[in-house]
Amino acid sequence: MKQIFLFFFFLLFFTGGLSAQRRDYPINYFGLFAGFNISGMSGDFQTNTQGTSSGARIRTQYGVYGNININRNFSIFWSLMVALQGSMTKGTEKTGNVPIKYFAKTNLTFLTLPVLFSFTPRPEWGLVIGPELNYLLTAKEPWYKSEIYKPDDYQVNIKDKYKDFTPGLAIGFNYLIDNGIILQFRYTNSIISVIKSEYGTARSYSVMFSVGVNLSGR
Repeated sequence: MKQIFLFFFFLLFFTGGLSAQRRDYPINYFGLFAGFNISGMSGDFQTNTQGTSSGARIRTQYGVYGNININRNFSIFWSLMVALQGSMTKGTEKTGNVPIKYFAKTNLTFLTLPVLFSFTPRPEWGLVIGPELNYLLTAKEPWYKSEIYKPDDYQVNIKDKYKDFTPGLAIGFNYLIDNGIILQFRYTNSIISVIKSEYGTARSYSVMFSVGVNLSGR
């Protein structure tokens, strides 16, 4: 992941030196966005099946965003979004000589407020970094064991295992196209465990890509 950030950091400065001409872009703007994320958890935590740790999943996010200009090269980029995240645990255990397959999906829904410091050597590029606050709206866990019958839509409410508020750190970049479209790439990681201590220790992470449309800008 560090190599990805270094690549985009150098790309940002490289494109800034290609041309001395600065096109006319809005410096204060507001819009709507939607996109997808690859999310998961790092650490150990309990599920309603056997197993710890988990694999990543592809989920979505959507919300509103805005940019507040400070000066030529610095601004504050904020957003308020509903972020669907989660993870998956799966494997096989044995009861005697009988293998039992299991899996558990963790479905988390956050209301997330990132407030990011944006460095813009060119008006269309922004390297962003800063804190975010995540409020957990829902936490559910569909699960399956091959020896236990459950309906296809069966899931357990596990919100009581998770903390309501967790802070995180986000880093990434924005690219503003001159027709009012903005592309956003961001890596986020919670800085504390999202799970209550009696259920384990795990930090959530996500790699997010979004496309936004400016509704206003000047």
